[in-house]
Amino acid sequence: MLNIEIIFASILLTTLLLLVLFVYILRMENKSQIIYAFLSTVGFAFIWSLGNAIELYTLQATGEIDKIYVYLGFVGLCFLPVSVFYGGLIFARTKIRFGWFHLFLLIPPVLDCILILTNETHHLFIEFYSPSNLEIVYGKLFNLHTLVSYSYIVTGLYFLASSSIKNTGFFSGQSTLIFIGCALPLVVNILYTLKILQMSVYLSSISFSIAVILFVFAILKFSFLNVLPIALRTIIDNISDSFIVVNNDLKIIDYNKTLIDTFSEYLNITRNMFLEEAFSSNNEIDTEFQDLIKLIEKSHSTSSSISCNKHFVFEDFDKYFQIEITPIINKSKSSIGIIILLKDITQSVLDMETIKENQEILVGQERLASLGQLIGGIAHNLKTPIMSIAGGAEGIRDLAIEYKDAIGDASVDDEDHKEIAGEIIEWVNKIKPHCSYMSNIISAVKGQAIQFDTSKLLSFTIDELVNRIKILLKHEFIKYHTNMDTLVEIDKMTEVKGDVNSLVQVLDNIIINALQSYDNDIADIVFKISENDTNVIFMIEDYGKGMTQTLQKKLFNEMVTTKGKDGTGLGLFMSYSTIKGRFEGDMWFESQPGIGTTFYISIPKIDSMGTSVQV
Repeated sequence: MLNIEIIFASILLTTLLLLVLFVYILRMENKSQIIYAFLSTVGFAFIWSLGNAIELYTLQATGEIDKIYVYLGFVGLCFLPVSVFYGGLIFARTKIRFGWFHLFLLIPPVLDCILILTNETHHLFIEFYSPSNLEIVYGKLFNLHTLVSYSYIVTGLYFLASSSIKNTGFFSGQSTLIFIGCALPLVVNILYTLKILQMSVYLSSISFSIAVILFVFAILKFSFLNVLPIALRTIIDNISDSFIVVNNDLKIIDYNKTLIDTFSEYLNITRNMFLEEAFSSNNEIDTEFQDLIKLIEKSHSTSSSISCNKHFVFEDFDKYFQIEITPIINKSKSSIGIIILLKDITQSVLDMETIKENQEILVGQERLASLGQLIGGIAHNLKTPIMSIAGGAEGIRDLAIEYKDAIGDASVDDEDHKEIAGEIIEWVNKIKPHCSYMSNIISAVKGQAIQFDTSKLLSFTIDELVNRIKILLKHEFIKYHTNMDTLVEIDKMTEVKGDVNSLVQVLDNIIINALQSYDNDIADIVFKISENDTNVIFMIEDYGKGMTQTLQKKLFNEMVTTKGKDGTGLGLFMSYSTIKGRFEGDMWFESQPGIGTTFYISIPKIDSMGTSVQV
């Protein structure tokens, strides 16, 4: 057994260190749960150590053991295990909410204290006390006390050690100190309690005091009680993105729970394993990840971040990931590792594909609706000239038959022949305007039939634009009994850059909407074209039912319609996009419910050099 002077010096030193540590922690500001838990551990260790120090001092001074100080030490000993348990639990979970269960855990140490303080009357805790473990005789309930205490201590130290390894790694300085601090008192107390070696009772408190001091060094050196690493680990394990940290040799240093949950069925990942080794454990995965390995090596060699999207497909796994590879740079500007972040974008990709498909369907529906509207106008506009041409052809046929019958007839003189020829010429002259009108209709329709996404840099004049609108909307004007005043306050030969068919489609859509705003009343619309220094301004004004404030807020931002099943909501939405994207112009409106709506379109003019005029 160690020399009594050495033991006394050791226990006195550890008692003073515990007192200094207790005062230091007590003076800390903004103490968290883990701080209070550790403060209680230091406090109970101090009480235990103080009782043993005074006990040993009186033993040396008087040669007798004062039971009061023995019991004082045992009070600290009884409450120290439950304090260690709470400290480990709080460290593992960052914070706990105390309930009846936690208060229930205090019952064993309270009963132990009662047994110790009343031990002289029943000797259930200690029958004969001695500083030597070979001479001390424990009572009948001491083994139960030992079992419960060791359960608290082992559980608390397990929480403490496992959480430290999880947060900082097994070979970190913090984990090493915690492991030594956990192992030392356990070994000493097992040897003491089982009487494997002859030991002094004071070595138990010394070992626990050294453990607490090691924990303190972990606090000061590695911010052991700093809640940030614990909270950070909790956050990282609960984020939806997977990540891996590797060193410069591509050996896995750390990863989060999301990575394991995502790839657990296909990868066997552990710390200190090479990245390629983890991937090569599955041949199908190894093929998918070879490009990723090359990108990681490139990021490391160039010390720059790399981002890419990858589609991983193997077995039942089919996911899209946005991958960000970022080197970890230290203060000396050198790379010490790499972070690989894998963000699961599968749902986003699928949603975008669904949106794209729906957009194509809606655009197709709008084109079919426009085509149906266009065909209706064509049918109506061509019906009259075709009937007129058919009537003229019938008249010419009758005159041709009459002329044929007159051949060889002596009663038909030259004047009769001239009259028949004159009537034929007259019918031909009547047919020609109708043919010209039909030709204009076909030319306009041919332009409108061009696909909406055609991107041709053309130009057109205001006169050409106005004529096409009048031709294509003639049917709509008749249908709605429309009186549209066209006011051109600009040189009709002014040129505008862009595809005339696209602008005609936009203006036609706005004018038709204006016609339909009258609810079958006689429509009155003003179509005005003016200019300023840089732009041509088109104005379409109606005096219909106007738009509500709710509809106005959504008009250019969403596909909205007031036509129910007869409308798609694409018209104005696409018109706005066309003016902005293809003409580099602007489109806006003014509307009041019950008064009417005015739409404005502003498009850059072309100067004498053939370029758009902009400021």
